[in-house]
Amino acid sequence: TFDIYARINGKPALVDLKTGSGIYTDMWIQVGGGYTLLMEENDMKYENVIILNIPRDETESFQERDITGWVKSCQDIFVHCRKIYEIKKELPQR
Repeated sequence: TFDIYARINGKPALVDLKTGSGIYTDMWIQVGGGYTLLMEENDMKYENVIILNIPRDETESFQERDITGWVKSCQDIFVHCRKIYEIKKELPQR
């Protein structure tokens, strides 16, 4: 699930909050997967998809990454990773 469903400049937006020292591509893929599932559930298009990194302490700073232009690629990666996961489950464990 996403943390914030909002309107930014009048456009529907999804914002996912993360904590830590930065925003990494694995987070993009996770958000792309969540976006995919959300689209399947409610068929609503969000025009902005943003990751907001919240620092754990005062030595770090807030970071924001708008991944709207990359959502389709992140969705594709997520779907392929999910398929790999399902196929691997079929293999003998030892």
